[in-house]
Amino acid sequence: SSYEIVRPLPGGVEEIILSGSLENHKRGTPLAVTIVSPSGKSQDFASALSGSGNYKSIISINENSPVGLYQIELSYGNSNVGTLSFAVKTPELPMWLKNNAKWWSAGSISDSEYMDGIEFLVDSGWILLPSYPFEPFANPQIPHWLKNNAKWWSEDQISDDEFLMSIQYLVKKGIIRV
Repeated sequence: SSYEIVRPLPGGVEEIILSGSLENHKRGTPLAVTIVSPSGKSQDFASALSGSGNYKSIISINENSPVGLYQIELSYGNSNVGTLSFAVKTPELPMWLKNNAKWWSAGSISDSEYMDGIEFLVDSGWILLPSYPFEPFANPQIPHWLKNNAKWWSEDQISDDEFLMSIQYLVKKGIIRV
């Protein structure tokens, strides 16, 4: 079988549960599991079988897991038991946020209204606040180049990641306070 998983935001984990049962198993012989990542790197591990031949393994996907197709091969002894796959895809930012970026870059909404969207990004884990103490600027002003980035992002000229990195930079520097 094959299915898609959205890569979790920082701090989140998605679990893939492999479970099933093998007939004619030998006590003490584990099920071999090989996972091949999108980069081609493989990882081998074994899953213990219960007395009745049942097995269960959990594969964890986090914010650092590569995007793309993963192949899982199950074998027992010298026999292929099964092959399955799953795809990890990047989560999509909400469309309303892109509309806000367009409106803000055109001067149709205020800095304050736009900052509500930035606050949403922080609250939902897209943007991380610094874990170290920092001294925000006394009178922070949103740099003009961020409006350019917002416009480019709203027109799909830069990626979600590039846009988020520009905001993350300003949050880390204390220029944008949320």
